[in-house]
Amino acid sequence: MRVLQLTDKTASSGGIGTYVEMVSSGLRQRGHDVQCIRLLANNFISTTTDQNIEWRMPQSYHALTALPQIHHWRKLLFRLRPDIIHIHAGFTSLSPLLLSYLKKNYRVVATLHDVRPFCPRGSRRFKNTEDICERVVGTDCIASDCLPEGGGRIGSLFRLLNERWMRREWRTMARLMLPSQYLRQLCLLHGFDDAHLSVVSHATKLPEIEKSRKEEEPTGLIYIGSLLPNKGASHFIAMLEKLKHRDWEAHIVGDGPLRNALQTIVDSSGLTSRIHFHGRLATSERDALLARMRMLVFPTLLPESFGLVGIEAFAQGIPVVSYEIAGVTEWLRDGVNGLAVPFGDIEKLVIAVERLLDDSDLAHILGQRGRKMVETSFNEELCIARIEAVYQEVSEIAV
Repeated sequence: MRVLQLTDKTASSGGIGTYVEMVSSGLRQRGHDVQCIRLLANNFISTTTDQNIEWRMPQSYHALTALPQIHHWRKLLFRLRPDIIHIHAGFTSLSPLLLSYLKKNYRVVATLHDVRPFCPRGSRRFKNTEDICERVVGTDCIASDCLPEGGGRIGSLFRLLNERWMRREWRTMARLMLPSQYLRQLCLLHGFDDAHLSVVSHATKLPEIEKSRKEEEPTGLIYIGSLLPNKGASHFIAMLEKLKHRDWEAHIVGDGPLRNALQTIVDSSGLTSRIHFHGRLATSERDALLARMRMLVFPTLLPESFGLVGIEAFAQGIPVVSYEIAGVTEWLRDGVNGLAVPFGDIEKLVIAVERLLDDSDLAHILGQRGRKMVETSFNEELCIARIEAVYQEVSEIAV
C-alpha cells in the first residue's frame, strides 16, 4: 500500500515527531511504500529530497493561503499516487480548503494528537481563571475572552470561523484516530460520529536496558517538555525549591519562551548548580539522559491528550510522578507504575517525589511495571497493526 504521511513535526523535535517517524519506519518494515510531506512554516516548496521519501510544502491556515498552493499539491499527489493519506499535522497547519480538496480526491485518515481543535487557545483552560474548561468550543469562548492571541478582536473572530470550518472537515474524515479515550470523549462532545473514531494509543520503541537500575540507585529527577506557561516546568522548579534539603540533581530538557524566566528563578533560589537546563536534545541524547534518572516528573498543567513522554520513560524502566489529569490517567496507575497526585497540588507533588527519593526499591519496581505496560499495551508492533487495520477499512471506501 502506498501511504503518504503529512506532518508539521520533525523527528528531532521529539514527541509527536518521533512517533510519526516510528510509524513510518514500522509501516515500511511491513512492506508498505511510505513517503512523507513535511509542512513547513514558510513558503518553501520542494520536490527533491533524499531517496524521494520526504517532500516539503508550506503550511496553510485559511483559504487565502491554500488557494495558490492547490496546483502544487495536485502535481505532487499525481506523481505520488497514494492509496492512503495519513494526516498528523497540527490543526493550524493545513487549511480547511486544502483538506477538503484532499478528502474529495483521496482516501484520507488522520491522527489527532492534541486538544487544539477544541480550544482557540489550545489549552482547554479558561484564560482568566486557568480552570479546566469542559464546554463545547463556540460562542462561549468569546464570552470568556478565550480568543486566539494576536490580530485584534476581528482577527480572532475570523480565526474562530476558520477553525469552525476546519472542525467540520475533521468531523467528516473517513477515519479519525485518537491516542486516548479522553480525546474520544472530547470528539463526541463536539458532535463527531463515533463510527468514524478509532482509539489507537501512542506507542514507543523498547530500548535494551544494559544495567540494573536497582544496583545504580540514581538520584536524578528529569522534566521533559516545552518551556511554555501550561506545560509544568514552573511547578517542577517550585517543587525542587521545597526539596532543597534532599540529595538530588535535576535536569530540564526542552526549550521555549519561558527559558530565561525559569533560569532566573533557579538562580535566585540558589539552585543553579543542581538544576541543569539542556535545551532541546536529539532523541538519542535525551534517552541516554533519561535512562540515568530516578524518575520523570510530569507536572503538566494541561489536560493532555495522552502524554507520550510518560510511556517513553516507562520504556526505559523509569517511574513517573505526574498530576492526575485527562489522557495521563490512561497509562499512569498510582502505586503501580508511578505516583499520581491531585491536579496542581505542588505539596502533594513534593510528597510523591520525596517518597521515591527515599525508596529506591519502590522506584525500581514501579519503573519495571511501567516497562511491562509498554511491552503489553503501548508497543510499536501493536500500534502499527491497529493503524494498518484502519488503512484496510478505509481502502475499501470508494473515492
